[in-house]
Amino acid sequence: MPSQNEPRYNFSNPIFRERPHLIRLAKDHMELAAMKSDVIDWEVMRTTDLDIPVLYRVHYRFKSIIGINEDFSPIYGNHHIAELSLERPYPLEPCKVYMKSDLWHPNIKWQGMAKGRVCANVDRMGVTFGLSELVLWVGEILQYKNYHAKNEPPFPEDINVAQWVREYAEPNGVFDKEREFYVDDTPLIVDRSRQAKERAIQDPVSKETLVVEQPPVTKPNPAANEQAAVQQAQPSVQAPSKITLENKIKILSMKKQEASQYAANSSIKIKPRSTP
Repeated sequence: MPSQNEPRYNFSNPIFRERPHLIRLAKDHMELAAMKSDVIDWEVMRTTDLDIPVLYRVHYRFKSIIGINEDFSPIYGNHHIAELSLERPYPLEPCKVYMKSDLWHPNIKWQGMAKGRVCANVDRMGVTFGLSELVLWVGEILQYKNYHAKNEPPFPEDINVAQWVREYAEPNGVFDKEREFYVDDTPLIVDRSRQAKERAIQDPVSKETLVVEQPPVTKPNPAANEQAAVQQAQPSVQAPSKITLENKIKILSMKKQEASQYAANSSIKIKPRSTP
């Protein structure tokens, strides 16, 4: 059977053309294996003859309500188990989801022959949504981020729990999705980049990294400061550059040319006056 971490399937195998629904099962397996979570893990309970999983047991490790006390206050638990069956006619019909551990929720059957059945209002599961999305959807149900307790379509799976939600839980502030107040708000998916940033902020900085070398402190010298102030006040005089004899001759020649050109341009011709 392909490993849970890195399942590999050869989709060029003719068996996938003969039994195309296996393609969906294999892709669901690969997609679920690619999902990274710190609070959700899973195991394969049953496979096809080709070792492709069709029954998963999913473990949710966060806070949820597993029952109530005599005074109607909630009882909490931190480990919840669900089974997801992808037997045929999946994916033409939604997969079946049952809780294998007690879960007090208006959309999960609390008692009777169908105890543990998660609300069947998942018509698009398997057709539009994949297995990993379904696993996350169940997780949000357990966190009470997703529930329907009103006595209207789609009706609650368990009317007694729904009544408890309306008359006790929401009025007493146990949870209320309209106010975005949940039983648990743990992220279901791991965001590695965000974790790294938060870790960098939260980790204490060692003392060595806080040591900054300071420049040596020198004692003030009044005489040196006064001398520097005088030097700064005096205008700087540039030393005259040395002029060679050859350069002098060139400069004199250029000046003569400029003088003759100026004289030629500035000369005025006067016409002689005619005698009467």
